[in-house]
Amino acid sequence: FQPGFRTRLTMVFSEADEKRLEALKVSLEQARAGTHSRIVQEEKRLRSVKGSKFGKAESLRDFRLAIVQTTFEKAKSEAEDEYHREKGNVQDKLVQDVIDRQRRHTKVEAPELRAVTRKMRNARGEAVSAPAT
Repeated sequence: FQPGFRTRLTMVFSEADEKRLEALKVSLEQARAGTHSRIVQEEKRLRSVKGSKFGKAESLRDFRLAIVQTTFEKAKSEAEDEYHREKGNVQDKLVQDVIDRQRRHTKVEAPELRAVTRKMRNARGEAVSAPAT
């Protein structure tokens, strides 16, 4: 090779190296600033993934809240049913106690006792059969 050719070749390579080096510096600055095209694309993808996960998490939360609400309503209904059942038992026991006391303390005939029982049941809203004549 000729000595001048080598110098020119070195200058061409060094100019290409300088251009590459300058491009790398620009890429580095863009990366640090968050404006590099790969960063922008990756950030866009990550936002999409995050939005999808938020949507799924919200759906799961709504589903779980619905289950809790249903469970609460069922427990509330059971408690209400138990309350009415126990209240009815207490009322029946009280009616029976009153009838037993009346029998012990007075000489009331059986039809009158049935009438008292019918009246108490009517007051509670229970179905009462008509007295047999």
